[in-house]
Amino acid sequence: MKKVITISIIVIICILMFFSILYLVSTNNTTQTFSLHKTNPVNYSKEVNVNTEITLDFTQPLSKKESTNTVEVLPNTYLVKTVNDTTLVLTPKVNLKENTQYVIKISNIESLSGEKIEPITVIFTTGKDTTERTAFIKSLPYQGDGFYLEFDNTTNTFIVTIQKNPYDKYKQNALNYLNSKNINTNTENVEYRELRFLQGEGAPPG
Repeated sequence: MKKVITISIIVIICILMFFSILYLVSTNNTTQTFSLHKTNPVNYSKEVNVNTEITLDFTQPLSKKESTNTVEVLPNTYLVKTVNDTTLVLTPKVNLKENTQYVIKISNIESLSGEKIEPITVIFTTGKDTTERTAFIKSLPYQGDGFYLEFDNTTNTFIVTIQKNPYDKYKQNALNYLNSKNINTNTENVEYRELRFLQGEGAPPG
């Protein structure tokens, strides 16, 4: 009798081990379907920050081929595209326009394994631009000591007109002023001009 019970217990243990191994194997072989997991901002969000990054998280790692992940934006805006494993990050080159609805369509979305999904559209509306940079731009033009500063919204460029000689001295004045307003002149577009009558008096040619 004891022998029968012992054998029964061993059989039960073997069956349990078999099904445990079968479950683990089936779990490991299950691949999540390639799809969009979430976006930030969420679709149809309101009052989105004008300097926000748009991120799309997927269920599988993305292909990094340049031909994939085609991005269209309305209104037309330049976005820097970065693929980070399962996440597609779209970073505005400049701040988005305030109180504006944006429609972003991403097509040719392909996973690292070659799977594709239908185009995705993300729609959101920005809020008021309260960033320090924008407040400064709105305060322009500005007449400084030997220079005149303005901003070209079309090209997103600070334009500095040097009005006196020596040129380098008043250019430095302009640089100091921009830096004092937390404008990074190493990364921002800054164009230097000079008044025509300064040419030939030590200033670089126009």
